[in-house]
Order: sequence, then C-alpha cells, then structure tokens
Amino acid sequence: MATQEFFTTIRRAFSRDFTVAAQPDHPYLISGPDVLLGRDGVLVALITPKAKERRSPTSLLVRLAACRLALPAHTRFLLLLSKADEPVGSDPIITASVDEVFRFEPGRRANFSAMVEYARHQGREPTRIGREVSSTQQRIFSRSGTLAEETQRNLEPARKRRQSGEKSDSRRPQEVIASLKDKRPYEPAPWSERERRDQGLYFADQSYDRPPDQLLQVVELSESKSSVMVRGSEGLIGAVDLPSNRSPMDKLSRFFDDGFQFEFALDNGVPYWVSPAPKVLFVDEPPTYRLDPVKPARVMAFSGWVLAEAMSQEDPDTIYNAVVSRVKGLQL
Repeated sequence: MATQEFFTTIRRAFSRDFTVAAQPDHPYLISGPDVLLGRDGVLVALITPKAKERRSPTSLLVRLAACRLALPAHTRFLLLLSKADEPVGSDPIITASVDEVFRFEPGRRANFSAMVEYARHQGREPTRIGREVSSTQQRIFSRSGTLAEETQRNLEPARKRRQSGEKSDSRRPQEVIASLKDKRPYEPAPWSERERRDQGLYFADQSYDRPPDQLLQVVELSESKSSVMVRGSEGLIGAVDLPSNRSPMDKLSRFFDDGFQFEFALDNGVPYWVSPAPKVLFVDEPPTYRLDPVKPARVMAFSGWVLAEAMSQEDPDTIYNAVVSRVKGLQL
C-alpha cells in the first residue's frame, strides 16, 4: 500500500524527467492510479496494491480496468509490488492487465532506477490494450454524461427540499432495502484467478478439486441494514444509506466496483462491454463531494449507475422501470 514515504521516493526518482502527480483525483474515478507521470505527451500510471486489494485481487483488477477506460489510451500502466504484495503478483490475470511489473523494497531509491529507465523510453502511441479500449472509451464517456443528467433530474426534488429546509416523512433507504430483500441478490463472480480458485469456480480450460455441484455456487450477500444490491428485470437495483457527516465515496465504491463487473468482462487486460443494462441506486439525499459536489453522480454514471430518490412514494420497481425506459440502449 502506498505511503507518504513511497510518494516522496517516487518524486525524488522521477521529478528530474517527469511531472509527478501523487494520488491524482480523477473526475470519473473513485480510486485512480497511485501516481501519474507525464512528459512530452507520454503518460505513465503507477499502481501499487491497497490493503483491500491484497485481500481481494479482483478489486485491483476492477481499479485497473476502470483506469484503462478513464485515462488516455496511450497511458502505460506499471504495477509496483513490494514483498507483501507477492501473492498479487503471482496472479496471471493481473500481470496480463498491466504493461510492466516492477518489484521494489520500500525506502530504497535505487530500486526505482529500472522504472525510471522504462518510463523514459515510452512513446505516445497506444499499446495493444490501449488500442482495444479506445472505442469503448468514446462510448462510456458519452453514456456517462447522459446517465449523470438522469441522476440530477431524479434527485432535483430532494435537492430543492434540502435547500428550503423542508423535512419529509417519506420512505428512507432502509425501507427500500427491506423491500428489495426478497429479490435475487447480486454478487459478481471474481475476475482474479486466485479468488476463483479459492471459491472453487470453474474456468473454461481447467477445473479444480471441488465437487461439481459446488463449482458454480451462488454467493449470497451478507445481511446488511445499510445497503443491498439485487437483480432487476434487466440490470441491477441497489439502495444505500449514505453517511451525512463524511464522504459518501467509501460506501459508493462497492456499487461502483460490482456494477463495473456486471457490465464488463476482462479478457487479457481488456474490459469488454457484455451487459449494458441500466442500474438504479436509491439514496436518501443527493451525495456531494468536497470541491466537486457532482462527482458522486458522475463517477457512478461512469460505472453505469443512475441515482434515484429513496424518499419517493413510488414503488422501487416502478422507478427502476421508468429509468430503464429513458436510458436503455445508451450503452449500445
């Protein structure tokens, strides 16, 4: 996991040749690359696994795939691994999703010399993965703008009530959550080879030791009073009780990641659109983000989600179907 010492070492190693942006805040991503390096049209993204991504490598793959679609197609992605990250580096799906893997020991500047040399010799043309994702990038940005506008329309009544100080006794997210509990829960199959093996899931070209009746087991969602995600008639329906006194991004990140997996399949590092169905997430208040109030709506739209008001008296299925009828087909 990147630390302040890590960022300081990176700046010292690269600042002579590149402009260095540590922990860049990308307008369409909840979690972007750890570092961006740029010079003369060359762009290099450095990724190092977070603690969560060590436990669940699929989270790292989702971050990589989302970054691929959000950043310019010519971006080079480097995976930086310390000794603690070695299990992540042994996953062939992860290593196939980046342009190069480098190993380092924290605190030792010399370890970065090979990375600096690699970055110096990169060009401005897209790599194989970059060429593959370029057409999807155009479509996902176009769709995101429309879905974000749909979110703004849905949440406008709640925004006006908040501005006027009006209170409502209407339904809260917990009631929507309770109303969705009897539907089929959604839990995406992991992208990571290690996680698939651990869960005994089947690969097309290989299988593992679990009995056949357990190979494609359905993973039930853990009971939660603050969030739920279920299958709708075509896509997904979710509800979440967002915190009022801190950033909503932590709670939204689960929906961003799982929604991204619902929409995309990962093949040799390239995210391919496979399930372009609308997704609706019910919230009680329009979520905001410091310095960029509409970022939550924008990043969720990038993952295919439209936000809707939980306080509405209409049935969640009715709202979901209305949203679907307005935005269906945008992904195609």
